[in-house]
Amino acid sequence: MRRFLTALLVVLTLACPSAGWHSEGHLVITRLALTSLPEDVPAFFREATQAIAEGSVDPDLFKNRGIPHLTSAEAPEHYFHVEALPGLALPATRSEWLAYCQEHGIEVRDAGMLPYAIMEHTERLTIAFAEHRRRPDAETVRQRAIVYAGLLAHYTADLGMPLHCTEHYNGRKQPAGRSPRSGIHARVDALAGKVPGALLTADPLEAPFAAQNLPLALLRELRLSHRRVDWAYKLEAKFPGVGDRALDDPEVVRFSVDCVRHSAHVTASMYLTAWRNSETIRLPRWLEGSIPSQ
Repeated sequence: MRRFLTALLVVLTLACPSAGWHSEGHLVITRLALTSLPEDVPAFFREATQAIAEGSVDPDLFKNRGIPHLTSAEAPEHYFHVEALPGLALPATRSEWLAYCQEHGIEVRDAGMLPYAIMEHTERLTIAFAEHRRRPDAETVRQRAIVYAGLLAHYTADLGMPLHCTEHYNGRKQPAGRSPRSGIHARVDALAGKVPGALLTADPLEAPFAAQNLPLALLRELRLSHRRVDWAYKLEAKFPGVGDRALDDPEVVRFSVDCVRHSAHVTASMYLTAWRNSETIRLPRWLEGSIPSQ
């Protein structure tokens, strides 16, 4: 904490500007996550910083009017309204969540699918790691792991941004159920790319965890992120515009650092979960005979 405060003082004194685009935030979070992985995670993975970070931007590209079928399915993957589950456990699978929504009259497109995107991409990476354990020299397997990791990183980063975890995602929800579209969402999304790197690394990132129960672990992290919703609205008037490049308010800086570090922690934890779980995966026998040796 002392190092963070020292770095904060230096940054604010120098009024150092930094990049402020949404894609830049995903790059920053993914790179930070990879620095915190333990050494038992394969070196090829820990060293693929640029490739994984660039891949973390792709899910936003999947939301495009030119690809309506993918866009329709992709949009709800990026958010989850914690208010839809007051005091309840998170349904374990996507199909169970869909059944819950139907039973309670919840529009899935409104409530979102974020934790299921994270679970499923974590398990895709788990399979790639299991293949890597079987064929550690196969470059194609390594490439698949890197692609899956980039996609996964996007959703874990979204979890750490509080307005991706609430029905009050762009202004406080109105009694009629509509969003006032105040513009706060875009300004919060842009914060991650504006945080000076010295603040993000002033203190060591919390060690990642290997989740024993993905739904339980992700619900805990969703609720931690959701606790920052009120904090975000208290700071709303202080948030810089999307195109403003500098953060000059200490509390906004602290909020931004908190969100980015949480996102990076969850990302690293899902990477570690995938690696540790891959050790017990039994791949089918047909796989070995169907892939030519390299």
